[in-house]
Amino acid sequence: MAFSVIPQTNLGKDALNIWWPREKAILSGVQPFKARLANMPVDAYRISWSVDGGKPNPMTDDSTDLNHKEASVDFSEWRWREGDRRRYGPFHVTFTVEDLSGAMVRQKTVSVYAAKPKT
Repeated sequence: MAFSVIPQTNLGKDALNIWWPREKAILSGVQPFKARLANMPVDAYRISWSVDGGKPNPMTDDSTDLNHKEASVDFSEWRWREGDRRRYGPFHVTFTVEDLSGAMVRQKTVSVYAAKPKT
């Protein structure tokens, strides 16, 4: 007799809330990316971020304010996409939620800009 076990998760039903950065934000220096899966304890899932389809970067648990995932991101080198006279971009930042088995649950993308140095 053969059988298989398919893990069931409720993670897919909860909203992925991106606290920062906001859509079309113009960023400089080091910024904290902040996100959480609504109504779920932060130890029940993982979140990573990637830019323009690049490699995923893991976020860590943080309990400042409300429990969430966070990563410090340095925008000083985000210059590979020319924008206008005051900003580079847009850059497409994708947040990916995985359950603890590594299965992708949800993704959300925000477009952001990197501020050009003032001359």
